[in-house]
Amino acid sequence: MKTKQLVHTLGLAALLTLLTPIPGQCVLTMTLSGTPGSSIVDISFTGSTTANFTGSYINFGWQFIPTTYDPFPAAITGDNYGMFDFINGNPSLTINGVARQFPGVWLQDSSNSPYPGYERFGGRTPSFSGFLGDVWEWSGTAQIDLAPKGLTFDDLNPGSITLWGERTVLEGCLTIVPEPTTCSLLAIPLGLLLLRSLRSRKRQ
Repeated sequence: MKTKQLVHTLGLAALLTLLTPIPGQCVLTMTLSGTPGSSIVDISFTGSTTANFTGSYINFGWQFIPTTYDPFPAAITGDNYGMFDFINGNPSLTINGVARQFPGVWLQDSSNSPYPGYERFGGRTPSFSGFLGDVWEWSGTAQIDLAPKGLTFDDLNPGSITLWGERTVLEGCLTIVPEPTTCSLLAIPLGLLLLRSLRSRKRQ
């Protein structure tokens, strides 16, 4: 008989075991973006998946060994297990079409998480019972503030990791990217430098 392991955040949470990431397989996707120097982080939630577990959930989430991707600094865990309330936005989390309370997220570093050695992240929810075959879906956007941790968006490491497969309770993905506007602004001075270079060559 196959068993599903469980972990604790500040209660019982679904353990989503790390398997080898495969592009295009992520379904419940949490994307963090922000502006360098700002403590405000924008989060978007997309996707749906089918649960592979029957049991109790609270503060559901994922964990993985950061061998190829290490997204969080130690300070993000802090003294409250990395719990963040949404300061703006009202994203939706539904199970079989029924809305669940979804007031925030949790982010933990491998150096000081409740399970040392594992980077951990997920959504904050009250305790409830879930069943094999339940359809989970989340959508929308929200913001959190890293200032209480003394951090800014720069302290997060850009990248992406996918957790999927038979052993996962819920398939999911974490992605950290700069704001698109930041990339655009960085491209402007590069474009000006290239234009000046071309003009100088024509004059010679």
